[in-house]
Amino acid sequence: MLIDYPKTSPGDILDVKLFINGFAKYFKGLCISFKGRSMLNRNSNLTVRNYLNKNGVEFCFFLHLNVVLSFNLYDYQRKRFAYRASKLFYLRNKLNRESLVF
Repeated sequence: MLIDYPKTSPGDILDVKLFINGFAKYFKGLCISFKGRSMLNRNSNLTVRNYLNKNGVEFCFFLHLNVVLSFNLYDYQRKRFAYRASKLFYLRNKLNRESLVF
């Protein structure tokens, strides 16, 4: 199943559309890592983080499963914080407002 995904990088805000149990569900968050740069790679996945209900939530999405329908690039880069690393795993130890997405 090949879907035309937008080119993303860590630090972008993504809106992921999932198809679970017959319903479409959305998860909006900050992309903190992207493994397998080629979209044609079977092992490519991305990790999306958000802060919901006073807890940090991370989801790891494998792009070539039938669960992920599409993901939209909501914002190209965060305007408030400048991220320069290729993997943003250090946000787990930072304040939660840095990974909060409205």
